[in-house]
Amino acid sequence: MKDSDGTIFVTTGHAITCEIRADIDGSKLSDVTVTIDSAANGQITLSLTDVQTEPFPRGKAVMDILATADSGGIKYRSTSKEIIIIGGVTR
Repeated sequence: MKDSDGTIFVTTGHAITCEIRADIDGSKLSDVTVTIDSAANGQITLSLTDVQTEPFPRGKAVMDILATADSGGIKYRSTSKEIIIIGGVTR
């Protein structure tokens, strides 16, 4: 993760969460599992299981990442990202 000026966002001391929603004001489709791979380097992994994604409707959705400081509860939000959900290909 990087902040708005491109500096690495150190995730030490932050709870990181992520959601996917049908649209900005829409219903939540799923929480996303966030794994902090390297807090000092701002590296995280986002993942969803097939069970989580199975009910997703095809089309556009949005997501963002929220970092909440353990001390003081200050929140840092990424820009919202548009994602496109397509049906499964490999069977």
